[in-house]
Amino acid sequence: MKAEDFEIEYSKKIKDFERLRLTTLGMIQSILNANLIEYLSIESRVKSCESAIKKSNDKEYVNPFSDNTDFVVMRIILFLERDIDRTASLLSSLFEIDSKNSVDKRTREQVDTVGYRSLHLVCKLGEIRKNLPEYSEISEQPFEIQIRTALQHAWAEIEHKRRYKGKFSLPYDLQHRLMIISGTLELVDREFSEVATKADEYASNLINNNDHTSDSDVISVVAAQALYERYIENYGNSIKIGDSHPNRPLSGAIVNELIEFGIDKVDRLRALIESLPPNLISIARSLGASMAANKFYRIAMFNSDFDGYFDRVKSTKLISIDPDNLKLLENLFKRNDLEEYLKTKGVKLTPS
Repeated sequence: MKAEDFEIEYSKKIKDFERLRLTTLGMIQSILNANLIEYLSIESRVKSCESAIKKSNDKEYVNPFSDNTDFVVMRIILFLERDIDRTASLLSSLFEIDSKNSVDKRTREQVDTVGYRSLHLVCKLGEIRKNLPEYSEISEQPFEIQIRTALQHAWAEIEHKRRYKGKFSLPYDLQHRLMIISGTLELVDREFSEVATKADEYASNLINNNDHTSDSDVISVVAAQALYERYIENYGNSIKIGDSHPNRPLSGAIVNELIEFGIDKVDRLRALIESLPPNLISIARSLGASMAANKFYRIAMFNSDFDGYFDRVKSTKLISIDPDNLKLLENLFKRNDLEEYLKTKGVKLTPS
């Protein structure tokens, strides 16, 4: 196809390309968020006319607008390598995947090869959406989704910007050093995933009360979050109230407060939580209050020793409280003087 003809056809399709980009971007964001897959970013772009012409000429496409699959490209940058296959599986339930033209660039053809790694899926919105008016013009247009980790992305960008691709891109000794760096990044990626998996197993054992061998461990954010989730599951009646979603992580500062309070081991943390009333969540719900993890542990410390909390915790501690949370504490601890008491401890009453 002549360049001028290509440009005319491209100008007719550019709005559809942009609509396809925005549509797929929204779908991808929704399914990753719904399945709690953490990602650094989701990048998207529509290929420029000049780049499309160059690729069509280089590849000698007979039908450039159907043969070229990357007029629209989405790039999902994940934190963990273990999430790549899970993300691909979710996308396969969302889009029609062209397996023949998709490429898994994580697979090595030779054992001594290192370098660029990424999963490239060629997709369409698919037949199922063809009859829907909002998708009818774009359902058959192929697009590409690249899935990689943050480390894989960093390597790809360096390789591209510095033109380090190819066996003879650098002198032998520098090329050898580059291969060592690439291999090291692969190992780091795998270790990150392995640590995350082991941390999840550790948390799961705490939530399910499967293993008490961790009771002598020094408390951590992972342990505190897991035991909080266990309490919510046992007494929360499967209803998320306010900002008490179990997947909302608690802060490292609250763990430091617990340690200063004297709760430095997992078994002590278990005992602290077990001393709480089982109806804590229902009381909070009846008052319209939330039960986020940080607040949950402060209430646990108050329940154990109200005065002791303010005497022992020095680093962060409670410095302000709103009327709703004040009402919750008054109800829990049956104290009418609580507002004045908290003022003597330097806690300010703030608007709701």
